Amino acid sequence: MDLARCAAVCAALFLFPLPVAAQDVTLTARDGTLQLSGTMQSHDGEFYHVQTDFGLLTLDAQGVVCTGPGCPDLEAYVAEARIFGAPQIGETLFAALIGGYAEAAGLRQTHLAEGATQFTQVLADPGSGRDRARLHYRLFGSDHGLARLADGRADLALSYREAPDNPRGRVLALDAFVPLVGQENPLASISLPDLAAVLAGRITDWGALGGTAGAPIMLHALGARSGLQRQLETLLPGRVTAGAVRHATPAELADAVARDPDALGVGVYSDTGGARVLAISGACGITLSATPESLKAEDYPLPAPTYLYLPHHRLPLVLRAVLDFVATPRGQAEIRRAGLVDLTPAATGIAGQGARLADAITAAGPEVDLAELQRLVAAMRGARRLSTTFRFRDGSADLDTQSRGNLADLARGLESGAHAGLGITFIGFSDGNGPAGPNRDLALRRAGAVRDALLAMLRLPRDAWPDISVDSFGEALPIACDDTDRGRHINRRVEVWLR
Repeated sequence: MDLARCAAVCAALFLFPLPVAAQDVTLTARDGTLQLSGTMQSHDGEFYHVQTDFGLLTLDAQGVVCTGPGCPDLEAYVAEARIFGAPQIGETLFAALIGGYAEAAGLRQTHLAEGATQFTQVLADPGSGRDRARLHYRLFGSDHGLARLADGRADLALSYREAPDNPRGRVLALDAFVPLVGQENPLASISLPDLAAVLAGRITDWGALGGTAGAPIMLHALGARSGLQRQLETLLPGRVTAGAVRHATPAELADAVARDPDALGVGVYSDTGGARVLAISGACGITLSATPESLKAEDYPLPAPTYLYLPHHRLPLVLRAVLDFVATPRGQAEIRRAGLVDLTPAATGIAGQGARLADAITAAGPEVDLAELQRLVAAMRGARRLSTTFRFRDGSADLDTQSRGNLADLARGLESGAHAGLGITFIGFSDGNGPAGPNRDLALRRAGAVRDALLAMLRLPRDAWPDISVDSFGEALPIACDDTDRGRHINRRVEVWLR
């Protein structure tokens, strides 16, 4: 190992700091070409972190021989990690993913409870009984987890809240907020403005929603400090009325609503219990329901994705292996088993998009003429819409966190041969505000920006690139009504069609 190569490796890596006693060591390359002396700072079972005359260096333990009193016993190494964030994500999802990884890797797992929202998950070798990893969970909420990650006291943060200032985030799984009523309640859907009015206490009678006049709405909500409740209030701005019955968990809320025919609450898609889910209706006649397909495409107006945020330092090998496991079919199955929606793309042909076409015809204004609708139908015929969809942060040209993950997943899929032999078209759409022509042009530029970002990410020779094109239909195919901010946000998107 020459010095230049060593310097390059050291500059590229930054180590998860598990301190050991700072003692002198000598590291000798196994081919004898390099020898360094210094003080051992830390190691993660895979890399040494050593203070030398050349500065702080990181070296692959497999490439050197360590001698001296500071050399750690790599065989006895136990990975330690601190996981902070939302209790529901940690307890119901991430711990299950760790368990799935342990089973796939042939490790034994145990849980050591330390309190209501604190526990340690231990992974051990079943033969020797020796611990391989100890994962310490401190689940006090999304904001707490993000703060501990920022100040270096967490190694992973689990959050229901997107943190735009942290680019090291990814969507782990998908969920959504859903209006819940009892099974005997005749209501089929509710609009976002009406739902917001109920939560704020401005609508208190079922008669205002088309139900029995004089019957009071018994409102149920999650705790005011719940990360889920606070995220809901970013989608439906405003505080929940003080008269709402509060619940500690979505399961408790769903069970309470199911028992009361006059109850209404906003729970989550992954945990509806015996309650019935209402669709979201719009003034333009479009109705949206929470389904795996609508959550994957970000078409549903009340999403609640679970975010995983990574630190700037290098994670222990076991956590890197877990993150790799999540992307596998078995890892995605663990997500579904936990009751959430996985990230595996789904493809829908024109036969499965009849409702979308009907809505497009119903909502078409004077600027979307028959010729444009016919062009849309011709483009859809023989193509399949991939659930992978791209949306931008409001007022920004930046993709949101889920879309950034979608882009990376699409690139990896193409590199591995997914969709081989198929052409890919990025189709831009807009909301209906403003003239149709400029909207169509803006949507086309966004489609081109997504295409360019994908091509910049692809690690394929140019002659192996798939056939990629762009097109735009502007406001011709609305997903939601334009009468709310959420509806307009949903309509501004770039879809992926395969042919």
